[in-house]
Amino acid sequence: MFELVKKEVVWTRDEVLGIIEKLQPTLLPHYHAGLWGSVLTKGQSNKDFDLIIIPHNALIRNDYAEIAGLLTAFGFTDRQTFDGLNRNPVYNDSRHIEKWKYGGRRVDVFNLNTELQAPVLRPYVSGGWSTSVFTF
Repeated sequence: MFELVKKEVVWTRDEVLGIIEKLQPTLLPHYHAGLWGSVLTKGQSNKDFDLIIIPHNALIRNDYAEIAGLLTAFGFTDRQTFDGLNRNPVYNDSRHIEKWKYGGRRVDVFNLNTELQAPVLRPYVSGGWSTSVFTF
């Protein structure tokens, strides 16, 4: 007979949201932090949490070195990059994935710069220009 082994919960949604709430002021004015993955959808994970970092507006792109410095100053450690995984033509984005640790536990950091966030210039009726941003 098989015995079910219950895996230890590593991250909970409430804990992670608290971390993101404290992290957000560190990332401003250039970036926003968000949550996705199993911690968001299931309320917990026994492996990691997925942190998403996006530009504050479409006129800037994520500066990975700057973000790494901000995360390190906040207390993230053990940065690993995986350049081979960072381009996914299916989603038409240029995700940059890094694995970190926070409090000794794993965090997957997804830096997103999507073409859908790129500014699209279109003329005003008055002849000026406006910036429209498509978000996902």
